[in-house]
Amino acid sequence: MFCCTTTIIIVFVSLMCSLSSDVFCSSRLTNDKSYSLDLLLLSRNLEHRVKRTVVLPIKTIRFSQDSMNSKFSPQSPFKGQSVGHILDKILQGRGHYLLLLLQKYRVTHRNGVWYTINNRSLWVFKQLATRGYLKYVPALQVADIRKNRMTTKNAGKRIYVFGKVGGKFAKPGKFWKKAHRSMLKPSYFRKCHLISLVCKFRYTHVSL
Repeated sequence: MFCCTTTIIIVFVSLMCSLSSDVFCSSRLTNDKSYSLDLLLLSRNLEHRVKRTVVLPIKTIRFSQDSMNSKFSPQSPFKGQSVGHILDKILQGRGHYLLLLLQKYRVTHRNGVWYTINNRSLWVFKQLATRGYLKYVPALQVADIRKNRMTTKNAGKRIYVFGKVGGKFAKPGKFWKKAHRSMLKPSYFRKCHLISLVCKFRYTHVSL
């Protein structure tokens, strides 16, 4: 009887230990996730924490990313239009497009260099600067830039543009170059293939 009771106690203690370790691991995992989320929110807050307003020569501002899409976000005031089309409209006298680009235009100062957070806006500014229409821009200096956004490999002197630039007046220049399909990572094509399969499945399912 004593031996059986001892066995039950040992099994109960070991079970409680395993449960407590599982609870500890799950709480630790939760804490790790919340910690990484806090870091992400902190980095995003740094991009919106305005230190002061500055006026900078366009030639001194550099790109923060190695590449960019030629189209603005659908959620932006430009509703997915290409940088070339926005440039055309500004050159055709539609000044409110320039004002939209300047609105909340942000830069940060790193190691003595000014980097932009709005890379497409800077592309348009540099196109205007090469024609002599624009030399300086007002900007909001923010605390810092997100680590995953800072991807330039040439100190921000040049950016690669994916997709059609669009418009009629875009000029080639030292500050940008058209990106080739081969520059995309294989994971990008796997993701696109997966999306196409899902869309095809949904279309087939709806058709049936």
